[in-house]
Amino acid sequence: MTRLSFRHCPLALCAACAAASSSLAAAVSSTAPAVTANLQHQYQHQHNTAPQNLASSPTKTYSLLSSSKTAPTPAWVTPTYDSQGFPVPDRSYNSSGIGPVTVLLLNEQLTSAYGSFVAKSVKTLQSTTVNNNNYLNINLKAFPAGTSYSDYLAEVRSACDQKLGAGLFDVLMLEATVLGDLSDCLLDLSQWDTNITRGFSSGIIANSFVNVSLPTQADLGVIYYNIDLLEQYGLEGPPSSFDDIEAMATKILTSVRAGDNFALSGITAQFAGEYLTAQAAEWLRGYNHSQIINSENGFVAIETNAAAQVIQRISEWTTTNIVDPNDFLNAEWPQFPDPDQIATIVTSDPSVSRFAAENSVFLRHWASTFPMLSSAGLAFDWGVGPVVGWDANLNIGAVGGWGVGVYKYSSNPVAAVKVAAWLSGQEMQRGAVVAGGAKAIPTRVDLYSDPAVCRGIGQDLCHIFLNATPALRPSSVVGHHYKNVSKIVSSELATFFLTEETVIDALSAITTSLLKELNQTRVNNTITIDPSAVGKKIPSHLQIQLLGLCAVILITCTTIYLIKRKQIDDSIKQAGKNLKTIASAAKQEVIMKTQKRADLDYGANEFTHLDEDAEPDDSVSSKRAPLARKGGNPGRAYSIVDAEKDDFI
Repeated sequence: MTRLSFRHCPLALCAACAAASSSLAAAVSSTAPAVTANLQHQYQHQHNTAPQNLASSPTKTYSLLSSSKTAPTPAWVTPTYDSQGFPVPDRSYNSSGIGPVTVLLLNEQLTSAYGSFVAKSVKTLQSTTVNNNNYLNINLKAFPAGTSYSDYLAEVRSACDQKLGAGLFDVLMLEATVLGDLSDCLLDLSQWDTNITRGFSSGIIANSFVNVSLPTQADLGVIYYNIDLLEQYGLEGPPSSFDDIEAMATKILTSVRAGDNFALSGITAQFAGEYLTAQAAEWLRGYNHSQIINSENGFVAIETNAAAQVIQRISEWTTTNIVDPNDFLNAEWPQFPDPDQIATIVTSDPSVSRFAAENSVFLRHWASTFPMLSSAGLAFDWGVGPVVGWDANLNIGAVGGWGVGVYKYSSNPVAAVKVAAWLSGQEMQRGAVVAGGAKAIPTRVDLYSDPAVCRGIGQDLCHIFLNATPALRPSSVVGHHYKNVSKIVSSELATFFLTEETVIDALSAITTSLLKELNQTRVNNTITIDPSAVGKKIPSHLQIQLLGLCAVILITCTTIYLIKRKQIDDSIKQAGKNLKTIASAAKQEVIMKTQKRADLDYGANEFTHLDEDAEPDDSVSSKRAPLARKGGNPGRAYSIVDAEKDDFI
């Protein structure tokens, strides 16, 4: 699978907007009225030719606004405008929408598998007469290669602030977290068609529609898990609740750390920046359906008992290394990573690389990471499941992805709405995956049960998306404030997880800052959680480093002790061998000297009886016989050497 739908991935656009050319034509052909001959005449007169399709109008390279602001206003039927200068919704847009439409993309989007599929589909669309599609002239305009999505957004914002429209762009590619920020630059599509969101996943629509965008590609928070490691300890994934994560991680960590492996953690994730805000939304959604910002009224809603309890529970994971506190110190992954970063995410994203190195049992990441993990050739079997919460069997996930919106100052809004609806249609999304080979997760709920689509993106992901309970990030609710809102939430939570700050103080600080940012009045909430004495038992970062140093010293001292002990044991064994050698030598020396003494005594004895020459030999024998008997060997002469040898031994 290719990471086209990574939550903040410009390439993600290249796969999901591509599946509905024939669907739109078939769906509306029976009801859409034909365009009048007058409209056809006007179009041909204004262009001095029949409408051109993309085959005769090659894709152009976008050269930024500075070189496009003087472009002439395209000629087509002028829409009706209201008193504020905005186009009056035309509910017959599907048939009356004709003329040139510029779709603004990044170069990486246009040159991807998805972009190629869209280009081919544009040709097909413009070759049909259904709903006057042959009178469309869709231009796919791309920024220069290497231009970031941040640059893209800056150009759009600049044009919007200056109310520039003619010849610039009509349809925009919108990442889920920027919808609120650009909502004032986009048409309210619900005014053009009350059924325009029919068929989309309701959770995705709730997070990424905001009446100004039609979602084309979905992304969702998921949990990856190490199957081999779980099976090694008799466990089976994926987890279904916080209780499961705690029980599984604790069992494995206890066993692994007994073997002096302190690198393993229970679960790792992108614990920095906007990604931490997204996970906070998941934690809250998974316990008592809490939220950072109330999605219904827009009020700050994080200072509650439920929020305090769930965040406190997560903080306790840092005391047992279910979550490694050092993960909160990792560099923030770019909100809009470039293609090279996406391609190397398995090694460049600290959380993914930790999981890939088998230093974490679980990884909370994004569904769009699935293709990169699949192609990385990991050394272990792994699986994917939904993000879980405190409440059991609740499949949660922060929603991400991409959509298309219509620029409010478009010179041809009627045709632009038609093209946006076509790009997000079911057939385009299905075709992008099945025919185009793009690994883009659809936003149309029926496609999660489509066998061909699920073979393309992965059956597990289809099941997760079909049963997911979306955790809504407040991006669409707070609008252009979201960047600051996310910064407030993520930075304060990181401080809480790494210091002795209490959860009550943390939530109070978050609420105070959010109220100021959103210009709201505080609602006095009294937080009472069990235990009442709130506060983590987590050491500071310095203490963590010192504990790690102490562990290293302890291991080093133990190693030295074992080495010295072996050396002493070896010395004792050698001394024993030396003692045996010395004893053997001493024994031989004693034997030699004893023999000499015996010989000397025997000589002296002979010398003493020299005056007894007359005594017969048998008398001598009779005198010596007792000595022979004393030696215990009858018939053998006594030897003092033998006697002394026996005594020595």
